This record gives sequence, structure tokens and C-alpha cells, in this order.
Amino acid sequence: MSAFHEKFIDTKGHITCLAWKPTAPSYFAVGSDQGNVAFYWSDGSECDFPPLSYQSRTSKVRQVVALIFHPTLDLLAVIWSDGVMRSWTSQKGVVSNQMSPHSVRNESLLHLKFNHNGTQLISADHRGVISIWSCTINGALNMLCTFKIKHGCTHVAVHHSDEDDDDDASGVA
Repeated sequence: MSAFHEKFIDTKGHITCLAWKPTAPSYFAVGSDQGNVAFYWSDGSECDFPPLSYQSRTSKVRQVVALIFHPTLDLLAVIWSDGVMRSWTSQKGVVSNQMSPHSVRNESLLHLKFNHNGTQLISADHRGVISIWSCTINGALNMLCTFKIKHGCTHVAVHHSDEDDDDDASGVA
């Protein structure tokens, strides 16, 4: 029988999204409506990592709307409500800072998904704007292309088969 231990963590605002790092050492990231991302070990203790937050030049707080860990690297991709995307590692902090074509208003959805080997990231929003990003071994994200579908996006899936070992976006749906 397992026991539940209640522990409160200070996210510095309301939680907007969270992600679990799939590889060891395992920890999770919590995004807030105040633009902060906090990191915690599985026991709830805070990780001593470089900070990750964002406030625009206009002093308006931008909320974290999506975040995802890379499938193999110690890398987190984060996007804020005004479209700023950053990649972050626990060793270096912010690795890249980009402007994406996405902006999110009124609780709308934004999705992030890496392909199986982490060489590409797809971002999609409620308006149907989809972007494909390359991801370098150092964790820098670079936009490859952007397109718009007629209707908005509610989910993103990446399919992998043994025949899809090249680095194209053919497995994105």
C-alpha cells in the first residue's frame, strides 16, 4: 500500500501547464500565469536550476501556455502567450529565444510535440497555424516552416514507424 504525502509547492501564480522529464534524472516543470516556470523533483522539493521566466518589455506578464521536455536530451521547450518560445537546459538555462507565429488569447490551446528522436518539434494553435522547428544537439530551436490549415488544431500527434528514420515531417498529423 502506498502512502500519499501532501506537500505544497509555490508556483508563484496559478498553474497553466506542466511536464514530466522522461529521462533520468527525472523532475517536472510547472508553468504559471505569472510567466514563471518552476522545477521540482518527484518528492516535491524544488530543483536548484537556472531560472526560467519571461516578462515582456511592456511590463505585461505573459503566461506560460505550453511546455514539453525533449525525448532524450535535458531540454525543455516553452512557449508564452504572446508567442515567445525558449529552449532551456538545467545546465545552461536559456539556450535559444525565438518569436513564433503563435499568439494565444482567452484560454485558447497551443500544442507542442517532439518527433521520436527529438530532431524536430511541431507547434500548433487553435487558429490552425502549424510550425515545424529543428532542434540541434545543443538545444537550439530554429523554425523550418510555418503553414496554416483551414480549421483550428485541437490535438497534435506524431507517428513513427521503422521506415521513418529520416528527419522529415512526414509522420506529423
